[in-house]
Amino acid sequence: MTSAQSTDHLLPTPPHDPFFRAVTAPAFTHELLAGLAAGRYAAVRVPGFLPRERCEEVLAALKEREFDSYGTNRIHPPVMRFGVGVSDHMADGGVADGYWKALEGHREAWQGLGLSFDPFRTCREGIAADWPPGVAVGRRGGREMGEGVAREPNQGFLVIFADGVRLSASYLHHPPLTGNFA
Repeated sequence: MTSAQSTDHLLPTPPHDPFFRAVTAPAFTHELLAGLAAGRYAAVRVPGFLPRERCEEVLAALKEREFDSYGTNRIHPPVMRFGVGVSDHMADGGVADGYWKALEGHREAWQGLGLSFDPFRTCREGIAADWPPGVAVGRRGGREMGEGVAREPNQGFLVIFADGVRLSASYLHHPPLTGNFA
């Protein structure tokens, strides 16, 4: 019997979980954001969320910058990023002291892009309109953590569900995290 014959009785494997899917909408809504936070959606795409000109401005500025990568022992396939993430600075179940110095450099690098707007703030404000009581950057020990990074997934991303509430326990966000939007 060949391997092709031995698998004839098996049903084809679905390409993904039909209940964990990406949705496209003309705007964010509270219902869509709640579904994203609860893990019912893998992503919510809103194609017109940022005007094309703003996207092009950010991409043009980033094109001239050097990107780092996450450690390939942790993230595979390799993903390039501009900025610093807290996951790069974990030690002994918490945030390593070097994170805060790296975060200063991260903020300077983003300011050095010379953008006419703050893309992180713009996104937070746009999402907060449908997510009462608002969207804020996480804090640890009274200090604001990083707002985010730009990622360049040249080889694609593996789709995962990262439960922000469970993950934030190791980052010690205060107040406790309700949802983690990326």
